[in-house]
Amino acid sequence: MKNSLISTAVLISLSIIATGCGLFESSDDEIQTLRAELVQLREDVLDLETEIELLAVAPPQPEPLVVTTTTMAEVEDVQATTTTVQLPTLPSIIDTVVNDSEVEAILTASYQWGPSSITEALQTVLEIEADGWYGNGTRAAHVAALEERGLATDGVPSVPTTTTTTVVTDEAS
Repeated sequence: MKNSLISTAVLISLSIIATGCGLFESSDDEIQTLRAELVQLREDVLDLETEIELLAVAPPQPEPLVVTTTTMAEVEDVQATTTTVQLPTLPSIIDTVVNDSEVEAILTASYQWGPSSITEALQTVLEIEADGWYGNGTRAAHVAALEERGLATDGVPSVPTTTTTTVVTDEAS
């Protein structure tokens, strides 16, 4: 009898402790926090995917190269001459020379209707205003460029459709 009383007391004590520690309950605040963090992580992943696609199209621009030369004269003449030359930066080279394989990769990439930074690269290749928005004008220029080169139009998004609903009431009833 004493053992069963002790066992019952221990069991009740453990149940109270477990319930008090929150093992049998979930906090709505914690769930909402986790959901918000999940949404933020998904947005971060999308941002990273966009950044990766941009880096695949246009590699990062290095800092301008600076060449410095120093010459020293012989024993008696202690003079030093330093010349600093600023070499052209990479963007000016990229803006003027883009090879056909890069242009083809940009043209055949998949695009979505609306704004994106990848669309801006496409618009630059198409030589139209690079506003970063894939709309009717960009789509028309994109399709024309693909057809001119004989490339597939698989990456061209279809024009979004809008539907209207009209409610008809029967006055005879």
